[in-house]
Amino acid sequence: MHVEIGQQLRENRKKLKLNQQAIADQLNIDRSTYTCYEIGKTYPPIDTLVRLAHIFNTTVDELLGNRPERPLVVSENAPPYEAAPPISLTQSERSILLKLRELDGDSLKKVNDLIDRCLSNLD
Repeated sequence: MHVEIGQQLRENRKKLKLNQQAIADQLNIDRSTYTCYEIGKTYPPIDTLVRLAHIFNTTVDELLGNRPERPLVVSENAPPYEAAPPISLTQSERSILLKLRELDGDSLKKVNDLIDRCLSNLD
């Protein structure tokens, strides 16, 4: 498991084009401590994993190498008490969703209408 976490940390850091010092600075730790996480010498504490997931815009599960096993099934008529299956999003999809959460109701409706028009043009 050490190696998997280290690989995930390194891949996520490189996607952001950051060096180890930049991540260490955000965590307020020594670069050598962060390096130990990436090479699998030590585990990051859980609170550090949570902060790393936030920095990398991912989940702790993904940093630990856990991937959803079931595909996403979306149903508009599903009762609200049913748990949604886990879903894996790309970095781009996460970015879009975070931006959507910042929109007010009217703007969100406009974006939804635009998406509907774009999808209808694909036919």
